[in-house]
Amino acid sequence: FSNGITVDITTALSNHSGLFVIDHPSAASFKGQDVDVNRAAGALGAHYVLQGSVRRTASKLRVNAQLIDARTGVHLWAERYDREMQDVLEVQDEIAARIVAALEVKLTEEEKQRTARRYTVSIDAYDAFLRGQDHYVRYTHEDNLQAQADYQRAIDLDPDFARAYSALALTYSMDQRFWHADPSVARQRALTLANQAVALDAASPQTFWALGHVHLQRREFAQAVDAAQHAIHLNPNFADSYIVLASSLTYQGDAAAALPLVRKAMRLNPRYPAPYALALGRAYYFLDRYEDAAAALRDAIERNASLLSSYVYLTAAWSGLGKTDDAAWTAAQLRMLAPEFEVSDVNEMLPIDSTARLTTMVDRLHRAGL
Repeated sequence: FSNGITVDITTALSNHSGLFVIDHPSAASFKGQDVDVNRAAGALGAHYVLQGSVRRTASKLRVNAQLIDARTGVHLWAERYDREMQDVLEVQDEIAARIVAALEVKLTEEEKQRTARRYTVSIDAYDAFLRGQDHYVRYTHEDNLQAQADYQRAIDLDPDFARAYSALALTYSMDQRFWHADPSVARQRALTLANQAVALDAASPQTFWALGHVHLQRREFAQAVDAAQHAIHLNPNFADSYIVLASSLTYQGDAAAALPLVRKAMRLNPRYPAPYALALGRAYYFLDRYEDAAAALRDAIERNASLLSSYVYLTAAWSGLGKTDDAAWTAAQLRMLAPEFEVSDVNEMLPIDSTARLTTMVDRLHRAGL
């Protein structure tokens, strides 16, 4: 619940062009620690730090928040909110608005409207959505199925909850890529849901980010680039959008253009999750920079050992370097993680549009013993 409030406040602040906002996963790495504010700000590359706590009972909610100038240690603003649970969305918007006012950011009328926008009118739908988010990022089949159920429940509770539609779309895209769901059915279901999300909320960068991700997996690279660019236009601080744009350009054949986009995403989100490192490794791989690719892909695996694509690319990178023992070892890890994996799955798993590149990758995986 605390994570959900933090994510939404971060998103609200990120919508303002006058602020450069570090993404939630990076800031969350300090959660629960007694950390010096100046040291945390230095590690994150931030000027200001927002600290807070949440306490929740069955029907009551208390949120404490304080904004600190990390350079001077001065508290610019502090507030405590005691509310009924059903008021949680209003509290989030109020906190975000107060912080922006404290920083004396001049808002455009469009940005004011975006700040006031609600994700959902149902606290139960919101809670189901947050539970789905927690399962989705674990990247296992079982968690993906549970995320689907949670997102569907959120939609059942609020049929206008745009972000729940976009999140559900991603689970079907994941199903198609990794777990042998009927490709045509899963791809169409994902696209339908992503388009519904955009139709419900065309001002949300998250809906366009998800639409770009779905187009990418469908090998509709031009549409994926357009959707990701529109998400960035709506929120230049939304790090995940840069990863979808970078991945789309990589698969489209312009891996060199992807590298600065991944680096920008990593700057926006210094404690980035595994897919960021995977995007970097993938770009290096398609630039034939296999040593750099291997370093990035090992980083991806360290951050999340369940992400199958990292093992596929790392095995191919080792093979490309002629490091047969390393390639065989990584292939063995892949087999242990996904005993049902076959090299023929690569074409469905990875939207590689170049027949020559796909053939080379398949050959390298075979040479590693897969």
